[in-house]
Amino acid sequence: MRVPPYYRRPGWQRFFAGIAIGAIIGWAFFVNHYGQVYDSMIVKIKTQADEITHLEEDIAQLKNDQIILNEENKNKLTVQDIEISFSNDKQLKLSQLTIHDLKHQAVDQISNLKGDSIETVYQAKDLIYRAIENKTYVIDDRKYHFKIIGESFYTTLHLTIEIRLEPSSN
Repeated sequence: MRVPPYYRRPGWQRFFAGIAIGAIIGWAFFVNHYGQVYDSMIVKIKTQADEITHLEEDIAQLKNDQIILNEENKNKLTVQDIEISFSNDKQLKLSQLTIHDLKHQAVDQISNLKGDSIETVYQAKDLIYRAIENKTYVIDDRKYHFKIIGESFYTTLHLTIEIRLEPSSN
């Protein structure tokens, strides 16, 4: 069987030439369009990468600033006031004057803590306990001992104390 000689007919020659030229034009269009899209994507990716780098630098700077501010604030937090409350003053039926004098004596024991940083005061918690609990408080010829049962460390040092009466030696 023989292939018909289409190369001699001008209609077929134009058809094959059209296919070849169309393929070349289509390929050129595809390469051009792909190149433009690829270029725009490269520009977009580069812009986003620069923006990400810039934002990461901003985040790092903000974190450093935050750390520095936290350290400064941490150093600025000091004990500014000392409050003492008694847990069993109502059960012992103590007068208001006695309670006031006991509070005043206990505050005098630790008044040097005012102005110290909260961290320093917290680290010296055992010394605070010993300073208050190891002293005998005398008011109106009655002796009292304290036992600290709760504390709160912040700009106001708050201690909750249990009052213990010393048995009289009569």
